[in-house]
Amino acid sequence: MSGSSFGCLVSLSMIGVSCRSQPRTTSHRVEPALMPLPQVRIVCDGSSLGNGGESAVAAAAALLSHIGPAKVTRKLVVEYLGPATNQQAEIVAACIGLEALFVPCQVQVVTDSTYVVKTMTGRFRRRANQDLWRRLDRAAAPHHVAWQWTRGHAGHPEQEACDRAARHTAKYGGSDEAFLARLLRQLEEPASRAAAP
Repeated sequence: MSGSSFGCLVSLSMIGVSCRSQPRTTSHRVEPALMPLPQVRIVCDGSSLGNGGESAVAAAAALLSHIGPAKVTRKLVVEYLGPATNQQAEIVAACIGLEALFVPCQVQVVTDSTYVVKTMTGRFRRRANQDLWRRLDRAAAPHHVAWQWTRGHAGHPEQEACDRAARHTAKYGGSDEAFLARLLRQLEEPASRAAAP
């Protein structure tokens, strides 16, 4: 059990749970109800190039940030959708962020889609995209989720990174790991400069 993935982008040891504190002959079980839920922030965005047109192609991106006691750990996930609308891409962006978590978490989902936020908070009725809403319901079910809207293209670095990742994935028809790694490094650079003496 040592070093096994905790799911929220970290190992058990990274969140302060030691799996080797008991002898091997003793069963050691941590009751989930006694542990605080890992804190995760998901910033997500969808993009449909040529939205509404016959040749539209779409993709979704989500940036997951696990807020640990000593540092923030980030992961960027994308999904190429092919022909899809911008609204569909926005729903899928929230889905892939939540689907990347393997244990229940306290999650803040940040999106520039009022469609997603208002639908998930019960202010919009689900008239279309029923299969995607069901997927999002399943992805959100294990977690405590707070939905937050942010203005798109307003200089929010994490939102801008997701927008770039979604557009790049839609344009090139799939995930480009080198491009995603570069986006993550760019997000880390301002933080490391601010921490320098």
